[in-house]
Amino acid sequence: MKRIVVFCLVSLFILLPALSCGPAPAPTEILWDTWGVPHIYAETEEDLFYALGWAQMQNHGNLILENYGKSRGCAAEYWGEQFLDLDMYVWTIGAQVLAAKTYQEASSEELAEIDAFAEGMNAYAEAHPDEMDDRLEVVLPLSGQDVLAYIMYAAYFGIYVPPDMIDGFRQQYLGNDQASGTEQVVSPTSNAWVIGPSKSKSGHSLMLSNPHAPWPNLPGQEHLIFYEAHLVGPDVDIYGIGLVGIPGLGFGFNDFKGWTFTSVPFDVVDFYELTLIEDGYLFDSEVKPFETESYILKVKQEDDTMREEPLVVRRSIHGPVIVEKGNKAVAVQSPIPTDPLKDQFWNMAKADNLDEFLTALEPQEIGPTNILYADSEGNIMYTLAGIFPDRPEGDYDWSGVIRGDTSATLWRGKLPYSGMPRVINPETGYLQNANEPLWTITLPSGLDPADYPADWLGLKMYPRAARSLEMITARDTFSMEDIMADKFSTHSLIADRVLDDLIAATAYSESELVKEAADVLAAWDRSFDADSYGAVLFTFWAMQYEPNILGNALLPEEAYAVLTDPTQPFDTPMGLADPATAVAALEAAAYMVQGAFGSMYVPWGEFFRFQLGDQNLSGFGVGIGPGNFGSFTPNVAMPQANGTLATVYGDTWVAVIEFSDPVRAMAVMSYGNSTQQDSPHLGDQLPLYANKEYRPIWRTRADIEAHLESRQVFE
Repeated sequence: MKRIVVFCLVSLFILLPALSCGPAPAPTEILWDTWGVPHIYAETEEDLFYALGWAQMQNHGNLILENYGKSRGCAAEYWGEQFLDLDMYVWTIGAQVLAAKTYQEASSEELAEIDAFAEGMNAYAEAHPDEMDDRLEVVLPLSGQDVLAYIMYAAYFGIYVPPDMIDGFRQQYLGNDQASGTEQVVSPTSNAWVIGPSKSKSGHSLMLSNPHAPWPNLPGQEHLIFYEAHLVGPDVDIYGIGLVGIPGLGFGFNDFKGWTFTSVPFDVVDFYELTLIEDGYLFDSEVKPFETESYILKVKQEDDTMREEPLVVRRSIHGPVIVEKGNKAVAVQSPIPTDPLKDQFWNMAKADNLDEFLTALEPQEIGPTNILYADSEGNIMYTLAGIFPDRPEGDYDWSGVIRGDTSATLWRGKLPYSGMPRVINPETGYLQNANEPLWTITLPSGLDPADYPADWLGLKMYPRAARSLEMITARDTFSMEDIMADKFSTHSLIADRVLDDLIAATAYSESELVKEAADVLAAWDRSFDADSYGAVLFTFWAMQYEPNILGNALLPEEAYAVLTDPTQPFDTPMGLADPATAVAALEAAAYMVQGAFGSMYVPWGEFFRFQLGDQNLSGFGVGIGPGNFGSFTPNVAMPQANGTLATVYGDTWVAVIEFSDPVRAMAVMSYGNSTQQDSPHLGDQLPLYANKEYRPIWRTRADIEAHLESRQVFE
């Protein structure tokens, strides 16, 4: 057994390279535009990443330090007892262990970019100490190993096995009635479209990139905040967004190509139940020993003294043990890279054409994802990519707890790149995804479900995805402006499916309140715009009709008269199975809305708000869960003390690109490009977003200079 004292002020695992806090070599510069976007020019990749570290620290310094402190597994030592569970999660799940092993075994050449990124962050913090919160200074300095650990924490473990998921599973397994369950974990979603020349009014390919993620006002999800940047270096000129604290860009485009992601609905995490025997576990009729690590965690007390908390981590052949009960234990296996330094995103950014882009995907070292691509040559492409478990065949419910005592259920590795489903230049002229299974990526897709793993089957299309498919097939051709407008549609597909039946059923009611409510719903535009009258009443009706709807804004299948038919995505599910109950729910909702607002005729934006800093604006979108009532705009909100809802999750970067000559690009970052409290760019784009407006993306030197806020030169 390894016994390790985790003392983060000295950082046993943080092996600092020789850091210089001086400036990067010339000629490196950052041109900051008037929206707070850094345009970075450098002659070497190391200088480029140094400047990117500097720029991220300028816009997000306090967020980075807090997140890095957490990903070190040292938050309780820095900030107190309330972070102990998080520290135990970090050491149990293994983010630091994998980062330390990778960093210590890598060559200096392999580490050059992440070391430069860390050096740039340190240099900014040293030059601007007053901008860093006093409580966060303990995290400094940062190392390349810190960067690597944070990549693992934020982009892999934090997405696929986040703390809330692990805790929810643990509580359920132990029989805790208060268990939150894994279904309540907030995970990133997205909308993505690519349009080929045959469906484009201009004859040029088009792309919509629209990732959905937490806003900065959602506690506990700070590792999923995006930043926007433009990177120009040797053999690369790329514009896009990435996660704060991580070097490089995850979504991007340039003059030649662009790509965007959506998260997959497939189960890529497995929980294995083990039978404990002595100090090991049963596996293939033999007792197999655990790999065991023992840590001593430091915990800061209110009087600034430290207490020690022992932690024993056991790992089976599947992964870390997360819960034990009697002679049973459960280990979790999730997608993690075998080579975390394989710079796949950077190679995607540097690709000049479709063939090079596909080659960049071959290592399969990114998290499991859908990728949609468009380019200036008129190509559009969809592929599934990343780390997908190669599960053995068998009649197992992979979404439940799996037998861990046999190699018959053990992952065989990751699915090969050659077997990933892919569609290139379909005759339909479009590809789309809104987190649904890939079979409706275009219609027809040409993909045969029988060719792929059985556990990918049986998943249904979410109403938001059905709405995406409905919109993209409604037009024969698209302009860039058409996509910009369609993106902000808040029309409710679920309202289209059930509202006619509900209104018709009210004809049999003798209640004047019900008849008045029916009139409000009949006049409603079936959208969730700020000035949509009737959306509030419909939402309250849905909450009365289906009490569990707050979890996902979906009506259960049994609520519909006509059930879902996967071959009829435009027409099913449809109607109300129990109109009488629906009318009773409407009467209850009418009482509630009148009591809360004084009238049923209330605009959605009065109830649903965009709040960030001191801004409090009328909002739009559907705000109670990822089902979104079948709306394409998925802004999720939390109840406020004054009875309103405030968005905490949803649209982040909304970008529409036309691959013309020159490329045209418009975007808006809902919460702005900074989280620093004194920055003018904290929430500066929220008024644009609230008005469904875009801003131009500046990429030429002349355009950037014409909209220059400041310049930083490193000599």
